Amino acid sequence: ISPDGKTTLLLDQDNRQLLIMVDVATGRRTPLETRGLVYESASLFPDGKQLLVTARWKDRMSAVPFLAVHPISGGAVEVLPFSEGFGNARVGPGGKFIAAGRGLIMRWDRWDESPKPVKIDATCNLIGFDESGRYIVRAASKQPAGGDAALFVVNDGRLESEPRWTLAPSHRRGAGPVAVAVVSTDGKSAGFWLRRGAAELYLAEGLS
Repeated sequence: ISPDGKTTLLLDQDNRQLLIMVDVATGRRTPLETRGLVYESASLFPDGKQLLVTARWKDRMSAVPFLAVHPISGGAVEVLPFSEGFGNARVGPGGKFIAAGRGLIMRWDRWDESPKPVKIDATCNLIGFDESGRYIVRAASKQPAGGDAALFVVNDGRLESEPRWTLAPSHRRGAGPVAVAVVSTDGKSAGFWLRRGAAELYLAEGLS
């Protein structure tokens, strides 16, 4: 969703070369200019003028996916160096940096320079950022007893828990493990997807 909440970005699952901007109010769809890429994921920068994408070149589909900064209109696609194979890519607050990683999290402060590792005292997956720009992560080794429904804030390389990043036990009673966890774009709340029997549950913590 764009910063002003007026448009949203869709990736066509039947044609993964196609990205579409949708006007929330009218439903009008505007395809974006194709760049010879086949996309796996895409998200908007805070300025609403660029995308962070995970993609392959159409003529090199056997290659490992990479991360790239993709202008919405005009300009060249900038492939981030040493970004092949990195998942869970996120744009940092203000669009000032990009971070990505499952296990090892790396950070790009410039799109034309090599990334630097983010110091964290546990193996974890990047989920997003809170409103002050701190990393929010999942770490299997740090989960509370009987569950995997906690996200953690990274403070000076250490993982710290806060109630709004932990799914209450009463909410997940009888449910399976959390399949997907997300952080809202404003960094103030978290969402969790899991199953209870045949039902799919979409639960949120931290909403006011």
